[in-house]
Amino acid sequence: MQQYTIGRQIAVVARLWRGELDRRLQPCGLSQARFVLLTLLSEASGPLAQNDLAERAGIAGPTLVRQLDQLEAAGLVERRDAPDDRRVKHVRITPNGRDAHGTADTLAVGLRDELTTGLSQVEVTELHTTLVTLLRRLDEIRISDSAK
Repeated sequence: MQQYTIGRQIAVVARLWRGELDRRLQPCGLSQARFVLLTLLSEASGPLAQNDLAERAGIAGPTLVRQLDQLEAAGLVERRDAPDDRRVKHVRITPNGRDAHGTADTLAVGLRDELTTGLSQVEVTELHTTLVTLLRRLDEIRISDSAK
């Protein structure tokens, strides 16, 4: 039965993490989902096409549009037509968005530190390595399945 508990435990940890981070980000006017988008935009070397942003975030287009509407209304991102194709929207983080992301990132790091209290640095590194391996493997499975 052990093989079935890993997926369930990952799901529960993810749900609880998201809920607690949402609670902590609420005073900033952000959610975990909008924080992820700001993170992806802050790490990008320039504007991202909405489709690329949705793919990187692992969310569907309509869900992304709702989140971007809220971020844009708050002045945290800007959307513009791509210069070579008006059907494509480019998204970039604004200076206010960078500030909000910095505040939110501090809160997220604080939560991570609280969560890993009592674990050694070796254990934290091993956990990170294991999660990266699982993500990579899931991506390989997804790509393999979509090629069939």
